[in-house]
Amino acid sequence: MAANQNQPVPTWKTVVTVLSLLFFFPLGVLFMFLWMKWPLWVKILLSAGIAVLFLIMIPILAAIVVVTINPLELTRRARDAARLSDVANVQQAVNIAVENATDLNALCYKTQAPCEGRSSSTEPDVKNIDGSGWVKVDLSKTKILSTDLLPIDPVNSTELYYRYCSDGKNWEIEVPMESQQDKTKYASQDKGDNPNLYEAGSDLTVCK
Repeated sequence: MAANQNQPVPTWKTVVTVLSLLFFFPLGVLFMFLWMKWPLWVKILLSAGIAVLFLIMIPILAAIVVVTINPLELTRRARDAARLSDVANVQQAVNIAVENATDLNALCYKTQAPCEGRSSSTEPDVKNIDGSGWVKVDLSKTKILSTDLLPIDPVNSTELYYRYCSDGKNWEIEVPMESQQDKTKYASQDKGDNPNLYEAGSDLTVCK
């Protein structure tokens, strides 16, 4: 028996024990006490130290997982992606319509400047592309909007909606960003005057 106790611990057992302590803590402690010939105080100290570290890391890792794969956050980002696509299409349509317009009042079609429209309006024609919808520009000849209807915000509530503004000379569209990541990436970097909204247009200060 004494001869067995004096035999060195196989290298593979040492490697398995160390890796288990680092990545599979409870199993590593078991291997350490069964295989390793380290002094008892070393085993106890390692067990306590790794246990404390493990307890500290659990809430940190949990928070990272929640932020990274939070279903609600993923849904918000999906809606933000739809908003960015919508505003890009509307921006292209407005630019083409204004470029080809013969009406000096093209940015506030059939209405008086300044003008404004919101996708959350309860008016039945809010999606019309002929200038009577929430975008006050006649987009019917641009052929950019494939559905021949104006897009509206995915939520489209009293707080989350698309907004068009024009002073008769310039125009702006504001769309909300729900995800904090998208607010930082898009809303605060678009050079507009509202850090919480993504803004596009010829003048990003028209909407007040």
